[in-house]
Amino acid sequence: MMRRGLGKYLRREDGTATVEFVIMFPLIMTVFMSMFEAAVLTTRYTMLERALDITVRGLRLNTGTAPTHAQVRDKICEYTNMIPNCSTSLIVELTPIQKPAFNLPTTNAPCVNRANSSPPAQTLTHGVANQLMLIRACAIVDPMFPMTGLGLSLTKDETGGVQLVTVSAFVAEP
Repeated sequence: MMRRGLGKYLRREDGTATVEFVIMFPLIMTVFMSMFEAAVLTTRYTMLERALDITVRGLRLNTGTAPTHAQVRDKICEYTNMIPNCSTSLIVELTPIQKPAFNLPTTNAPCVNRANSSPPAQTLTHGVANQLMLIRACAIVDPMFPMTGLGLSLTKDETGGVQLVTVSAFVAEP
């Protein structure tokens, strides 16, 4: 009697869709969240790059007044609205490049260290007329989904932030 009841129970098919859902739902959600993460990071990076290019247009003209690091950073933050807390998470570095050797900086772009309360050294060296200048901007942003899919595989700092670094070069106009 019990064998017949158990056999009848095992032949039932009214739960198979639930099993498939339980197996596939986490995979589909992980892919969806990774795509959303990639879209947000790409948009933030593109907006940061665009803001740096617009700011470089103003720096390139060399109006005679050398802007401070805060002024350049604030101008970049004005043009990008996708970087949360932009003025505290963005650092700009402006370095002259010597023409005959074209020696580029060997270190990574300086970025904000949110684990340390003291700000890093900010290099903003203004060039003279017709000098090649390299400008790097580094912003720290938090991933939307840091513990799933793409967010899990990103290189993060101690506080869980991801570095977005963009670089541009220009020649200071006379």
